[in-house]
Amino acid sequence: MKKIIILVIIFVSHLPSYSQGIINDGANIVTTSGTYIYVKDGGYTNQDAGEINNEGAIKLTGAWTNNGSTNVFTNLNSTGVVEFIGSSLQEIGGTNLTDFENLTVNNTGGGVYITQDQKIEYNLTLTTNAGDFDLRDNDVELSSNGQVVNEGENNRLKSTDGTNDGQGSGEIYTYRDNPSGNIANLGLNIVNQINVTGLRIARGHHVQSGTGSYSGNSSVFRYYKIESPGASNYVGKNLEWETIWTDELNGHNSNELIMYQWTKENSSGPEFWSPLPDNNSGSSVPIQQTLRSSVLDYVFVTLGSESHPLPVELTDFTPQCNDGNIKITWHTASEISSDYFTLLRSYDGNNYTQIANIPAAGYSNQMLEYNYIDNPTHTPVYYKLTQTDFNGKTEELGVQSIICSESTGGSENFNIIGNDNSNISVELNGKINSDYNLKIYDETGKIIFSKNLQQSSEKEYKVVNIGNLPSAVYLVTLTNLSDGQVKTKKIVIGK
Repeated sequence: MKKIIILVIIFVSHLPSYSQGIINDGANIVTTSGTYIYVKDGGYTNQDAGEINNEGAIKLTGAWTNNGSTNVFTNLNSTGVVEFIGSSLQEIGGTNLTDFENLTVNNTGGGVYITQDQKIEYNLTLTTNAGDFDLRDNDVELSSNGQVVNEGENNRLKSTDGTNDGQGSGEIYTYRDNPSGNIANLGLNIVNQINVTGLRIARGHHVQSGTGSYSGNSSVFRYYKIESPGASNYVGKNLEWETIWTDELNGHNSNELIMYQWTKENSSGPEFWSPLPDNNSGSSVPIQQTLRSSVLDYVFVTLGSESHPLPVELTDFTPQCNDGNIKITWHTASEISSDYFTLLRSYDGNNYTQIANIPAAGYSNQMLEYNYIDNPTHTPVYYKLTQTDFNGKTEELGVQSIICSESTGGSENFNIIGNDNSNISVELNGKINSDYNLKIYDETGKIIFSKNLQQSSEKEYKVVNIGNLPSAVYLVTLTNLSDGQVKTKKIVIGK
């Protein structure tokens, strides 16, 4: 039968023991190999300069709190263990971190959570079906010998906000020189060694949002970061994602998972989630992918799926006046399951007509350019761009408007000849009883004035009172309602 031994040495100060646990107010506690301290109805609180030389085990049912000036444990080696054996959630916290030798979660009430950064020198052991280890918003450093042991579906690492999975910002991390393999058993296999010393390899569980038109989608509840090897040392290297637990999937199908890399193609370009699909249908873990080109000095990867894609990243969508025509150009930084784009045109910003379908790339992790030449009857004109996936889902990517100062069509039988800040002068030189519409647009393309005119003689000048408009640059269009031809003129109101 094991003995329960508490030795108080060196210090004269006392070590009270209460029903609610142990308070170490500056004492030095020693446990020898094969012995343990069992705190049956409470936890451990460290105060002042309290220390423990632990060659055995400390088992407790309550919280672990370090409010002292030390990191608690001395003579650190691989033998000392602190085991959390409660039947309700147990907290590790306090005002100072604890440098544990070995920490074991063996809790039947949901596991252990931390409210302060911690450090573990050797093993963080997660006992089968005996609770999770919740980082919440705090970090755990695994030393050069540290590793995670026995993680499983019902005894896993996670980060919550106290209630919701995937909402905590905490990370578990370690530093390694020239890393390769499954570092610290965190679940990411660096297949090709990265030859850089002092790399920080981290695993986090905060959900990642998609980019571009898929910003409403989200990742699984896990990601990995490798900081900061420099792009020249990691691009082209292979990573293998080893595990994913059911409660981490966040609605994704485990058989459709795709690895995504946070990337930036050039110094002036956007940062975005880029898919790294070896096969377009996705796959289950383990998933091995090759890291793509990027100017970022760190690696940041997560998992998503084809049915809930993270990115189709539209970097720009721009119409330009081009010799009486309009050239519409857009670029995508990455695409997944992208079947075709649809371009639509409107003259009023409300009623759109489809003018083109343009085939998309399907799957791409590089910058692509698309363009289309349109010949509208007049400006202002509005363009809407949508994208349709292979599964038939259509997303609106954006709306742009453009005003060209020159006429994009029309005859010479009417014209806008000037303004005096409160009146527009127009010349009508067409058929008697011809009808016209005069509109004024602000710089955003919004219609702020509209008036119908009728020509009553063969050549006629009309003065149209436009009211008291603010000082600005405006666009005026005069449309022949019988044939749709348009004259366009920019005016300046200055008061």
